[in-house]
Amino acid sequence: MRVLCFLVRVLMMPKKRGDIDLLFETGQAVDNRATTTGALYVSLIRKLGDRKIDVILKDAATPESPVLVIARQTGIQL
Repeated sequence: MRVLCFLVRVLMMPKKRGDIDLLFETGQAVDNRATTTGALYVSLIRKLGDRKIDVILKDAATPESPVLVIARQTGIQL
């Protein structure tokens, strides 16, 4: 699994800053994307504290979107 941290708000909505945008990307299909995304979010909140965190999970079944392109172009792999 590849994890990228990116700044979609700076590029698309410059007046809103300060949150953490994370893309979790895997080539495998994820059975329950909502549950997996929620579990990732809860784990991050427990480790980082109460911060604004946006979690995107891209699996084999997720269609491409502009935010995924931005994440790949500007993101820093963690």
